[in-house]
Formats: sequence, structure tokens, C-alpha cells
Amino acid sequence: WVLVPGWGTDAEVFARVLALLPRLPARVVGWDEVLVRGRAALAEAAEALGPGQVRIAGWSLGALLALEAAVAEPARWAGLALVSATSRFCADGEGHPGAEPRALRAMQVSLERRRGAVLLDFAAACSAPDGGEAAGAWWLAQAERFGVDALSRGLAALATLDLRAGLAALRVPVRLLHGERDGIVPAAAAQATAARLADARVTVLPGRGHALPFTAAGEIAALLAEFGP
Repeated sequence: WVLVPGWGTDAEVFARVLALLPRLPARVVGWDEVLVRGRAALAEAAEALGPGQVRIAGWSLGALLALEAAVAEPARWAGLALVSATSRFCADGEGHPGAEPRALRAMQVSLERRRGAVLLDFAAACSAPDGGEAAGAWWLAQAERFGVDALSRGLAALATLDLRAGLAALRVPVRLLHGERDGIVPAAAAQATAARLADARVTVLPGRGHALPFTAAGEIAALLAEFGP
């Protein structure tokens, strides 16, 4: 598996999941590395895993980037596991469920002069309603490792990426895991994404929010294991 973390997180985000799958061959590729180096970063990780089928998974922004890679190079990937995912982060005039574009722009504008406040606000939204202070602190500890430039690149990707047009041509199996009460990416966005895919299934976790790698590591591990060795 090639694993891509979400905005503001690094390889630590998958630590609980990988601890449950100690024999799983996996490489983590940072979301900012993908944004800076492009799909080459993912291709190198896939090749480093050796011969055989390679699959790709991601959480949040990482799921969006994993989906983008699969749409661009479907022959490279044998399957996708997308956690807290969408094919377009922002809502639009066509009724696509997502974040309010003006709120995302406000985050981008505020990031340089109010970085700490922006991160605190996101940590609170990410950890609600089931992660509590522990999940917020877990996310913040990772986010503090990123500079403003990297965080801004991530927000820009969330604002601009729209993969909906390419989904119908993607034929590999895609499995989506989502929190019913996700306040960052609404569950309806995962359902809308799955509806455009040829082979997709969505599992919605009742009462869960956005921080699934923290609150639902077992369910994510089961999702990866479902694809087999």
C-alpha cells in the first residue's frame, strides 16, 4: 500500500492503523511531497514496494490526492481505499456537497498572520464530535511540523482540485470509509463520489467525525485488509 496523509498530518497519522497490520507492506508519502513533486513521488513509493499489485489509500486531502493519482494513471493501482474522502472539497452551484468556498478562502488569507488560530479551529472541527481533546492534540502536534507555505499549498489544492469528470473511467475497486458526522467533508460527498465510480462501496460509521485514523483505526485496518495480501 502507498498511504497519503491528510492536510496538516504526516506519517504519524497512520501509526495506529499500521500497528494493527504489522505485516502490511506500506510506504507513506506526504501530501506536501505529492504537491511539490507530483505523481513521481507516488510512483517511486509504488516501485519501492517491489513486484505485485500495489494499492493506494489516503485520508482527507490525502484521499483526494490518491484519487487524483488513480484517475491519472489507473493502470498503476490495483485498488483504492479512501478515508474521509471526496472528489471535490468545495461545494458548488451544481449542488455538490462540500465546504463553503468562502470559508476556505478565509483560512488561506488568515493562515500567515493567524496560523495558530487557524490550526486550532481546524483541530476542533477535525476532532468533533467523537475525538475529543486527545484527537485535537494529536492533529495539532503533526500540523505544527509544517510551515505556512506547505499548509497554504494544501489549502490551495483543496480549493482547486475537482476530479468528478474523470471518475466514470476509473475501473479499479474503490472502497470509501466515512464518518456520519464528519464536519470537514460531509458524508454526502463520499456518497456523491461513489455514485460516479464503476466499482465503489461506501461504509459510513455512525457517530464518527473526521479524525478516523485516530478514532477508527481498527475500521481502517479492516478496510485495507479487505483487499487481501
